[in-house]
Amino acid sequence: MTFEYMDQLEQAILEIRGDSHVGAVVITKSGQGRVLAQEILVKKLLVEFEGSRRSIVDLTEIITVVGKQ
Repeated sequence: MTFEYMDQLEQAILEIRGDSHVGAVVITKSGQGRVLAQEILVKKLLVEFEGSRRSIVDLTEIITVVGKQ
C-alpha cells in the first residue's frame, strides 16, 4: 500500500471501530458495496457488491466509508 492512501485507511479503520457500520456503503479495492455484517475481532466485513455478490473483506481493503443507509 502506498503512503498516499494511509490517511484514508486510518480514517476508515477509526470509523469501523466506532459504532456498528452494518448498512454503511464502503469503497474497497473490489468496488463499492454495502456492509452486511462485521467481525471486529478479526477485522473483517461482509460486503455485498453489485449483482448480489458477497465477499468477506479485510479492513485493509477499505479505501473509504461513503455513508450509512
